[in-house]
Amino acid sequence: MLRKAVSGITLTLLIASMLTLAFNIQFAKTSDSLSVGVSPKTGPPGTMVRAMVQNPQPRPDDESVRLIFYFNNVIVGNYTYSVRFSSWSTAFRVPDIEPGKYTIKVLLVDSNATGTATFTVLPAPPPPKAGVMAGDWIKYDYAVTGWPAGQPYPLWLKVEFLSVAETNATIQATMHMSDGTEQNATVPVDVMAGGQALGLSGFIIPANYTAGYSINMGGAGFTFPVTIAGETTRTYAGASRTVIYASFSQYGTYLTYYWDKQTGVMVEASTISGSTTGTAKATETNMWQAAPGFPIDPIILSVLIAIVIVIVIAIFLVRRKKKPAEAQGPET
Repeated sequence: MLRKAVSGITLTLLIASMLTLAFNIQFAKTSDSLSVGVSPKTGPPGTMVRAMVQNPQPRPDDESVRLIFYFNNVIVGNYTYSVRFSSWSTAFRVPDIEPGKYTIKVLLVDSNATGTATFTVLPAPPPPKAGVMAGDWIKYDYAVTGWPAGQPYPLWLKVEFLSVAETNATIQATMHMSDGTEQNATVPVDVMAGGQALGLSGFIIPANYTAGYSINMGGAGFTFPVTIAGETTRTYAGASRTVIYASFSQYGTYLTYYWDKQTGVMVEASTISGSTTGTAKATETNMWQAAPGFPIDPIILSVLIAIVIVIVIAIFLVRRKKKPAEAQGPET
């Protein structure tokens, strides 16, 4: 009986050991890969990057876990976090290294789980400079919805560059309101600080910047960095222009900006704040020539050409059918 009892205990321990091993194997399968995200994903040396990790097992315990963040195998963060959080994050600056793709790795020390993301280091941006000259001007038309009743709102804004030196300029800004009044200001602006006048921030940035580079927005002594999201082609003031763009939010207000890449001048800005929306779009300028005629979308042009061809063929077929009948002459 004793031998049987011992055998039973041994068998129980063996089964328990196998279950524990199976659980550990299964746990390793589900937790050996962390979900890691980075923002932004590109930028030159010095870019501030935020790395965020999803917590694979959030739970209401008074426990902490330790995470180690690596950039190109160099530790950039080593912190403890509560297991209650659904995600963990840290921020660091990209070191002064050569352009290329680099790996951001996160190690969850407690379970030895890891996760990776990639970051593309861009060449350092060109020396900042204004892409405009003295005498340049640009006019924006506004479209506003949801504005409080009885309150005047801007209809158009004209910005004239009186003088330009390196990254600094003096501008004359004229804003025409819906009640017929106008606001005027002659102010110095700095393209490195985003350019700000009559409440409009970011109307000029350094020329020839591209996706991944960081610019400053704000004004009146307060600025914050914004990363350029991409580059595209759009039509402004009658001409097709290469533009760069960025979207961001501040204090519940969502904004999207487009800048002319060659000059750094804002060509469009839209904002959403509660039920109020507004858009300022460049409609006139002396910085580039408007294309002759009206620009037509290539798809629309193709459709129009196809319609014309069908009409021409139809007319040709109708005429061919009529000619034999006309050639017979009148009946006798």
